[in-house]
Formats: sequence, C-alpha cells, structure tokens
Amino acid sequence: MLLTREEMSFDFRGAKLDPVKDKDVIVWAVQQFLYGEITGIQIGPPDLEAARFLARQAAEEFRQVGNFLRILEILDSYLDDPLVRGNVVGAQTDADVAPGAEASARGA
Repeated sequence: MLLTREEMSFDFRGAKLDPVKDKDVIVWAVQQFLYGEITGIQIGPPDLEAARFLARQAAEEFRQVGNFLRILEILDSYLDDPLVRGNVVGAQTDADVAPGAEASARGA
C-alpha cells in the first residue's frame, strides 16, 4: 500500500517532547527501536549473498543497539521486556556496552 506524502505527514504545531515530563514516552519509543534492531540481528539468511548482507547489516544493528542502550542509561531507565533484555545483554560484549549500560539493561 502506497501512501501520499500528505498521508505520511503530521503537523505537530511546534510541539516538542520534554525529557523530564515525557520520559516514559521517550523510553518506550527507544525500547521499540532497540527491539527492532535486535530483531534485525536475529533473522537467518537463506543464501551466501544474503549472509554477506546480513553480516554487514548486523554490524550496523549492533552499533545502533549500543546507542539505544546509552540513551536509556542517560534517561536513567532500563529495558522492561525480559526477552529483549536477555538478548541485548547476552549478545553484546563488554566493549559493545557503555560503562554501566549492561547493568541498566538488566534493570539493576
């Protein structure tokens, strides 16, 4: 289904998120992005060319996972989904996780 540019736009009329007041919404959105990145890493390739693409894509996904974990740490939050939390903490090495982010990801 194709959408027109008008159907894909929304006029927020200058509204902006407040990092304190809207923290729960921001954390929820970041967790959704993080879940999408983890899902992208877990998909298996059907052939060699797809495997090459997936390897490049997975490296990018891991960089983005680290960024989302740092955002959650800055917001003094953590992953509230135990499946995603287990995948993130279990999939990354210490070098991939910012100091303290692993504890934040575990909900500590």
